[in-house]
Order: sequence, then C-alpha cells, then structure tokens
Amino acid sequence: MKHRKKDIIILFILTIPISAMMIYWSVSEQDYDLLPLAVIPPLCVIPIIGLMLLKEKMIMAVSRKIETRTESDRRQEVLENFENSSFREITAETMSADLKSIYRRKFAPRCFVLGTLCLPIAGFMALYILLDFGVDIMPSFFNIIAGILACFLVFCGIGFVSESVLQYAGFHVKSFEKKFRAEFAMIERSYLGGRMMLSPNSGLNIGIDFIVYLDWYGCECIKISDVSRAEMMCVHTTKRSKAGFITEKKFEYLVLIYVSERKKPIKYVANELQSEYIRDEFARRGVYTINTYNEKEK
Repeated sequence: MKHRKKDIIILFILTIPISAMMIYWSVSEQDYDLLPLAVIPPLCVIPIIGLMLLKEKMIMAVSRKIETRTESDRRQEVLENFENSSFREITAETMSADLKSIYRRKFAPRCFVLGTLCLPIAGFMALYILLDFGVDIMPSFFNIIAGILACFLVFCGIGFVSESVLQYAGFHVKSFEKKFRAEFAMIERSYLGGRMMLSPNSGLNIGIDFIVYLDWYGCECIKISDVSRAEMMCVHTTKRSKAGFITEKKFEYLVLIYVSERKKPIKYVANELQSEYIRDEFARRGVYTINTYNEKEK
C-alpha cells in the first residue's frame, strides 16, 4: 500500500476543484444546506480506489501463479493442451492451395474490413468540408486538418482494399512460387510434413528441411540449415492506469529466427504452446536457442 500513497493523494487532489466549485456555489447562493455535499466527490474516490486495488490484487495473484510454475508443471500443461489453438491442420493436398486458403480466410477479410471502414469515414469528412465551404469560402484550420486526414484515410482505405484483392487472388502465393521455383518441390514436401502455426498477423511452418513464413504482404522460405540461432523471448508487459494502478499483466512470446546472410531476423509472435514446440523443433535439429526475458511497462 505504501507505493500507492502518492497515486491515492493525487486522486483526492483531483476532486478538490469540484468540491471548491460546490462550496462557492453554495456560499454565493447562500444555500448552506447544500454545503455538506462538497464532501461527496472526495468520498467517491474511496470505493474507486478499493475496486482498483482489488483488481490489481487479482491480477498480481494470477501473474504470481504463472511466474512460480515449475518447468515440469509448465511442460506438463503444454503437453496436455498441445493441440488446442496452437496449430492449423493442413487440409489441402498442395502447399500453394493451403497458403491461398490462409490468405483468403484469415488475412484478406481483415484487410477488406479495414479498407471499407476507412473509406466511409473519409467520405463523411469530405462531405462535411464541402458543405462548410458553401458557408465559408476560406477554409478554417480545422477543415485543412480534416482534409489532410480524409486524404490519408482514402489512401489507407484504397491500400487495404487493394491488398485484400491481391491476397484473395493468390498474388503473394504466385510470387512465392516464382521466387523459389527451383526448390519448390522440396519446399512443398517439407511444408506438408510440418505443422502450420498462426498468430493474428503471421504464420510459420517448420517443416522437414525448410521454414515457410508468411504475413499480410508475402511469403518467405529459408533452409533450416541456414538458421544460425533462435531467440525465444518472453515479454512480460505491465499496463498501468494514469493513477498508477496495475490494470493488466500480459505474457507474450516472441520468436526471433536469425538466418545467415540476413541482417534482420524473422519475427513471429507465438503463444506459450507454440513457443515450446518451436524450441523443441530447433533443439531436435541442432539449432542453438537462447531464452530471454524482457519486462515492459505501459
């Protein structure tokens, strides 16, 4: 509780202007019966603080339970829930068909929705600006900012819709086929023999000899033998309210795959089960892995 004294005092201070206005109004109107109501705003802070402290205590209890798990308990939990929401079953007979289905069912609808949301908002802003021009020929500062924002939204909307069309048409998969035409048969055999993992914005398949990585904007393929090392990063993010109370504790697992002759690593945001699977697969293939822990506050 000691480390929250400053935040609690600030909350009480924020209520002083409201109480002061109520006191001023009561005195100026000479209605002294309402004067006791000035203590209500500070008193309202007490249950708010209690709820925030209770929420923080529950979050800390869950976080402590996760952090104090032993390695054997964590591994047992991973094995028990190995197939739950960690892998996508490869149902297509070819790699190209499977990759196209991922783009059409997962990425293309999201891009289309984002694009169709941007365009109407931009249209309403443009309509408002045009109607305002009828009243005042000289554009105001607000209209200039709104016009720039409307143009930006139109650009984003067209970009997202165009990207969704390319994804649904299989453009990225066709480009992938052309780029790796010489090794395509081996990549496909490796892909169909591996497991497909999906995160909100990307996908990763660790096959027999190759790793296939895809995101919204294309597919990549690397040989497992070219992987120099992999970093399994656990990112512990703590979110706080403006008053300093903890509102959320989140564990994220980021996999960084470093490839020879590439400056930037391949990044994949995994869940706990996927990160354990990736670690096991790399260990089985003799790839050097590093486990790191990173704490962030927002």
